[in-house]
Amino acid sequence: MIVDPARFRSQDCNQDIKSRYIAYCGAMDIEKDGVDILIRAFGKALEQIHNTGDLKLVLIGEVPEPNLLEKYNTLMKESNCEGRVQFTGYVNRESIPGLLNNAAALALARPKSKQAEGGFPTKLGEYLATGKPTIITNTGEIGRFLRDGENAFIAIPDNVDSFAGKIVEVFNHYQEATCIGLKGYDLVQSDFNYLQQAKRLNRFILTILKS
Repeated sequence: MIVDPARFRSQDCNQDIKSRYIAYCGAMDIEKDGVDILIRAFGKALEQIHNTGDLKLVLIGEVPEPNLLEKYNTLMKESNCEGRVQFTGYVNRESIPGLLNNAAALALARPKSKQAEGGFPTKLGEYLATGKPTIITNTGEIGRFLRDGENAFIAIPDNVDSFAGKIVEVFNHYQEATCIGLKGYDLVQSDFNYLQQAKRLNRFILTILKS
């Protein structure tokens, strides 16, 4: 996992999102990133956050099929968060950093799967690079790098209540959550920054050449 932290310092954002929001960016299908879990957890969290204000969930990306969007609309009604979830549709690459950086928190409710088991989400490095509180599930190798309450907020995979609880934790104690978000940014600088990784790779290659 490598990322360019400088790319996520941008505040430029063409999307007309005036309210505070939690952002998710990526595939809108259910199997890969658990968008259904995220919507349900957001609905539950709204019932427990002390002051929700105008808080929204913004889902960045294109829903691939009309029947899937209908399913999400039904899910929003059932979860009592209709009107608080916004689908952006397709967004170009240049607009992504601003959308993530302007969010109050970033979320990824990835469920357990073979793909999740063997991977580390690229978007997670980008989330952390914003320095904003990041709410994720403990899948794959995430637990090797991140610690709950230290540099991220980590929920149990496939558990709506657990993910909702982490959203509540962030927004009921937002000042503390921002400090944890900055610790996530520090991790990007030390472990995921492409410049640091290039130096490590260079040292490794020189070691081989000298042996």
